[in-house]
Amino acid sequence: MDYKDLTWVETGEAMTKETFTKYRKERAEGYFIMKHIKNKDMLVALSHPDVIVGSDGMVFVDDRGKLLPEDAPFGAGNGHPRGAGTHGTYLRLAIDSGLLNLPQILAKTSYLPAKLLEEVAPSMKNRGRLQAGKFADVTLFDPKSVNGVAGYSRGTSSLPSVGFAYVLVNGEIVVEKGNLVEGVFPGEPIRGEISKPL
Repeated sequence: MDYKDLTWVETGEAMTKETFTKYRKERAEGYFIMKHIKNKDMLVALSHPDVIVGSDGMVFVDDRGKLLPEDAPFGAGNGHPRGAGTHGTYLRLAIDSGLLNLPQILAKTSYLPAKLLEEVAPSMKNRGRLQAGKFADVTLFDPKSVNGVAGYSRGTSSLPSVGFAYVLVNGEIVVEKGNLVEGVFPGEPIRGEISKPL
């Protein structure tokens, strides 16, 4: 990885050693995007049984580096596409690779992340599973068309993935027929518990 593999989010410019040093000095709170993992390397990692998928939930900012409001339209702002397209991109890559079967692919985005967090957040025992008595967090997607379309180009980083027909959070529909349902916020924080001093 080199400086040219870093992009300053606000302007979309590739870095040099000089511009990197300048921005870190002037705007230490600013964001960089790192472009360093190639698809062939991702496939090696994703096919490993101990690797799970999660989004970093990256923020999106305006051209001055200020956070966008929660109701900003899709496509607005600047940031890393993983903030909007991690799961769609992963599903397309994993399905097309043929390295995993569909239950293995889905476990890496649901059951396995929930299982990992159970020790510090016991309520995760009720998530990541399709069982009676568990939270109804359900995603219905078309394996032939699902894909992440968020990109690195300006105006594309926060575009929503395609191929997701319905998404339910806590049993409430938040995506219906591929469209976001406005004004519905059934999610709730997952609280961790520290059992031992650090």
